[in-house]
Amino acid sequence: MATWVANAGRIGFPLIFISIRIHTAMNSALAAIYLPASTSAALIVVLMMFSFTISSALIAEEKSEEQKAKEVVVAFLANEFKGGDLEKRFDLIKLSPGREAKIRKIRGVVSPLSIEYLSDPMILVNNYNIIKIEVNGNNAVATVSYLRLCRRSKAGLEGRFVYDYKENDIVTLYLKKLSGKWWVYDPPLPRLSFDLFFNWYEELVTKGYDENWFAHASEAQFGTLRSEKARLEELRAVKNNLKIIGK
Repeated sequence: MATWVANAGRIGFPLIFISIRIHTAMNSALAAIYLPASTSAALIVVLMMFSFTISSALIAEEKSEEQKAKEVVVAFLANEFKGGDLEKRFDLIKLSPGREAKIRKIRGVVSPLSIEYLSDPMILVNNYNIIKIEVNGNNAVATVSYLRLCRRSKAGLEGRFVYDYKENDIVTLYLKKLSGKWWVYDPPLPRLSFDLFFNWYEELVTKGYDENWFAHASEAQFGTLRSEKARLEELRAVKNNLKIIGK
């Protein structure tokens, strides 16, 4: 809304002023020739309507860019909150060359846009709210507030989930318009739904391994399972902490 008002001041109000100046000039010009008063008034009305049409079109164009950027932000947040479907992330995110090279050096052939549930650093949240989106040419900034519950700061299977509650965790998303399309550019750590992630993790650890797996698993695989069980206990501890504070 603030952006719209600013655009109105920048675009609409000057055109109104121009229309008034044109109205004055037309009155002077029409005074030099004889036209009926009704005809003169009609011409002025048409001219005023034309200037307002131009003003409205320009404001609508600015508003449209803000709306397009907002749609990308809404889609990005919803997708990531639900787990980060990779195909959708390809359509929403752009990485800078330096950021992409750094991730590929660590991951190898694994997509730099994927979220690896078992090993990636991440933050688990309860909900989020878009506070504002500001567009400036081909760049935009979105401010988002999260209810943060816990985090995993260290990569790898041994990266622990640590209780890290914060009610108003402010996060900034940067967007760029490239080739006519808005993208979230170099996004911060993934922020996933705690409940969805917990349910997935619990299902994996308690039901993801059958008797055949246990009969043929290597020591390294058993080590992975032990790590997964430890992470599940950490997530359960977070849930217990939330119960204690009534959340």
